[in-house]
Amino acid sequence: MSDDPEYAYLTTTGRVTGKPHRIEIWYRRIDDVVWFISGGRNAADWVQNLRADPRAAIEIDDDVLTGAAFFEPQEALEPRQALAARYQGWRAPDPLTPWATSGLLVGVRLD
Repeated sequence: MSDDPEYAYLTTTGRVTGKPHRIEIWYRRIDDVVWFISGGRNAADWVQNLRADPRAAIEIDDDVLTGAAFFEPQEALEPRQALAARYQGWRAPDPLTPWATSGLLVGVRLD
């Protein structure tokens, strides 16, 4: 996984416009779920879009994956640790950063 692209491109459907909304975002894929953390929690446009319509497309390198977003379980430790390790240099047994512990965990289960 260390050779994964640094960013994914997440496309949601705008909750007001109905148009595609594409962002560059940190991610970690674990099995059939691509995980994200929203530091802005529910205030982030992409999160609000996914709450209105959970369908999403995720571009990772040349692959375009599709799936449906979910927001539970928030206490899931593995994706939080994987994201913090990749982007913030976290290593056990250090405590996770505030972003990794208090950000809104969002998973997209792939089709």
